[in-house]
Amino acid sequence: MNLSEMLEAGAWAGLVAGVVVFLVSCLILWIIIYTAVRAALSAHREALARRSGRYDLPPR
Repeated sequence: MNLSEMLEAGAWAGLVAGVVVFLVSCLILWIIIYTAVRAALSAHREALARRSGRYDLPPR
């Protein structure tokens, strides 16, 4: 069975579902990584401010 026969046989829905699952997984992973990096940078910036004696940090 070649690709065109598979697509005609209804595998189109499976292919689209697979692509959607992949894209949603990538989005979730990106959100997790973005949140972790943002929290780490915020903590680092706060630690540098405390070390330098600047306590006028904006509220989170």
